[in-house]
Amino acid sequence: MNKPRWLDDEAEIQQLLHWFIDRLDDKKQHERKNLLSRPVNNKNFPSLFRNNEHSDHEWSMIKSLQQDHNLIEIKTTRKLKPHESEFANKSLIFNPQAEQQVREWLERPAQVPYSQQWGNAINQYVDHFADQGEALIKRSAKLEGKTAEQIITGFANLTPFIDKGLSLRQLSARCFWGHSKFLDNREDLLNTLFTNANIRPRPIMVNVCLSETIKGVLFIENHDTYINALSANRDKSHPMDYNHLALVYLSGFQGSAKRIRDRDGVSLHFHSQSKPDEKNRFEDGWFENNNEGWPSFFWGDLDFSGMAILKTLRKRFTNTEAWQPGYTLLLEQINAGKGRYAQLANKEEQHDPGQTGCPYADNTLLPALRQTTLFIDQEWV
Repeated sequence: MNKPRWLDDEAEIQQLLHWFIDRLDDKKQHERKNLLSRPVNNKNFPSLFRNNEHSDHEWSMIKSLQQDHNLIEIKTTRKLKPHESEFANKSLIFNPQAEQQVREWLERPAQVPYSQQWGNAINQYVDHFADQGEALIKRSAKLEGKTAEQIITGFANLTPFIDKGLSLRQLSARCFWGHSKFLDNREDLLNTLFTNANIRPRPIMVNVCLSETIKGVLFIENHDTYINALSANRDKSHPMDYNHLALVYLSGFQGSAKRIRDRDGVSLHFHSQSKPDEKNRFEDGWFENNNEGWPSFFWGDLDFSGMAILKTLRKRFTNTEAWQPGYTLLLEQINAGKGRYAQLANKEEQHDPGQTGCPYADNTLLPALRQTTLFIDQEWV
């Protein structure tokens, strides 16, 4: 069947077809338990979810892939909500019988599956690894513009540096073509591959602003909110009162890191107004795990991810609670229907954390999120 004339003008549909072929290059359909599927959401089809004239046109082209070309099956995944477009509850299932046709359209002939390339490359370097490369077999990796053999060679090239006390990013930059972040989240893999691994921890950078009298610690998730809080106590018109709180900027899930309370694992950077004696007291409380008896609070986005951060933060800073003055303002907004639905906020991949252990979060905030299905970012305040 000839390629449809409109395909060259539909970038997202081309990306969709390339996405299916990429995965078939990595692992053939007969090796898979299920057919390949692609959810229709804002992340995968951003222009489709702009809800304009082009959106209707693009959706008609996607339906043509099913109706006129039998490349996909459009499957309904759930009941539509009143505010949603027709395509918001759909998933696209690839027809494996159409693989050759799509390859011809995209000019992408079949290749040796990446998993096989990866395995073949490991076999060439088994003597370099303590476990003969078993851990690498379970955790394949890709890097744009590099073959499986080149990446495995990069791991093998770590051998003369792995015991030198370099940081993970230094090792990565040296052995993976200057890509300092390639080995992020792979330290456990290196410890399995090399029995002599000596990797210097990369300290977590933590920004702190101390009040003259500290009666509690407030962890803030977002940078803009932290910066705004630094001068809030001098601005009487500001809606928030941070008096007597040590302000700590901890982005995302940094606070859950095991090394967050180790002197070698964290670097505390104090705002210029913080006094030396208060710095010493704060550091002693942080590193000696006693907190000087200060209660600790967390304030971030009012969404499932924010609640998950609170849950993990409590593992390192026991009894941390959701900060009610900040969350009350956000809660008022979603209760008034002014938040954003998850799929419109590009947060549809977030998962309900269940119970956090904080009574206010578990009994008030999370039930509101579940009931309204609305999220709101901390920066609203």
